[in-house]
Amino acid sequence: MEKTRQELFNLVWSMPMTKLSKQFELSDVGLRKICVKNQIPLPPQGHWTRKQFGKEIPTPELPDKDFNPIIEINDEHKIQVNRERSEERKAAIKIALDPPTQELRKPEQLIHERCIKAFKEIKDFILEIEKKQSLVKFEAIKDKPPSFPPTHIFSFAYFRSSRDGFPLYATARNAIRAVCIADVLFQRLEEKGVEVQINFDDREGTTMNAIKNGATTQFYFREPYTKVTRTPALSKIEKQLHNYAWGSAQIEVPQNVLCINFGWRSYTKKSFKDTGLKLEYQIENIVSYVVKVLDEQIEESKQREIRARENKRKKYISEFNERITKSQENQLEYALKESKDLENLIRLKAYLKTMKEIFSKLPSEEKVAGLTWIKLVKTELKTIQPIETRIKRIKRAAKNPAKKIKELWYVDPLPEDYEPDFKAIYAEERRH
Repeated sequence: MEKTRQELFNLVWSMPMTKLSKQFELSDVGLRKICVKNQIPLPPQGHWTRKQFGKEIPTPELPDKDFNPIIEINDEHKIQVNRERSEERKAAIKIALDPPTQELRKPEQLIHERCIKAFKEIKDFILEIEKKQSLVKFEAIKDKPPSFPPTHIFSFAYFRSSRDGFPLYATARNAIRAVCIADVLFQRLEEKGVEVQINFDDREGTTMNAIKNGATTQFYFREPYTKVTRTPALSKIEKQLHNYAWGSAQIEVPQNVLCINFGWRSYTKKSFKDTGLKLEYQIENIVSYVVKVLDEQIEESKQREIRARENKRKKYISEFNERITKSQENQLEYALKESKDLENLIRLKAYLKTMKEIFSKLPSEEKVAGLTWIKLVKTELKTIQPIETRIKRIKRAAKNPAKKIKELWYVDPLPEDYEPDFKAIYAEERRH
């Protein structure tokens, strides 16, 4: 949205800043900053209250009135983004107050192949952990709320899925939740036309991407960790898991928060977390986010193609018109050369006529040699015919100038809105 400096000044002194800022879909603080930046005086504190009683101060003069630039207050894209963010916040608050009931499949009911394989790996992981100690069994603690810091090995040990599963790094309980969430999430994304592609290579390991019409976004499940002060109890758990305990003052422990992170592992662009609302209840929001990101990428790709075609079109027109101008500028140079060729040709014909007369008076053998030379020169002379050559070029240019690449001086410049047929142009160039 654009306003001149004078227009914004008039608006600022016509209504309170809090009311005016809503018209621009800005905060009053943001609007004040714009006014200060452009040296627009603001009503003092209490001005609007005093105005109700007829005691307001007079509107001052706008300093430096000749300085009246166009001020970009808030463009349509930013306004739309602010609206969407506001709607997202309202939706998040509504969900937090009234959580939806999201029925996840039980681990034994999983349908996605990757989720089934990951769950089998988690069960093997749990058995391995139970072998490391005999005090705590997973069945006894799996339904209990997790503690922080960890009080047993299952809240401390991380499970990492293999290449047969999907990118997942979490403690056992959250890992099981993750496969159940992923099973529904993959299905919902597929219903929206989004393919979940999981790949493995030796350098990056297992990566998971949501793909739609060439657009892609990478995501993975993770339970982050944090550092806490080392205690004897934590050292004991660490020793159970690794058969040794580090002597550091701090120890890394899981946060008991399951996340779905979008972006590369070294750069998280967006993260959905258990904090405030469990991931089970955020599946639709996650699906909407993925679809939105991919649609934005698709639209941006289309816009890039449009910009590339437009740049190519403008470049073609510019280069073609430059060739026309260059060809026109060269015509004088060509005419001068042709006139010199004609002048030399006239002199040469007179010269040959003179020589023929001289050769005719020589003895027979010398006369034959001289006339042979004249014949040879006249044969070569036929290749130098500036007038005939120019007439042929004129006829060629007049007949079909657009297709004669070297005769552009007779072609009209292309208009700015011209649309070249690049396929036909390339075919013509290949033919030549």
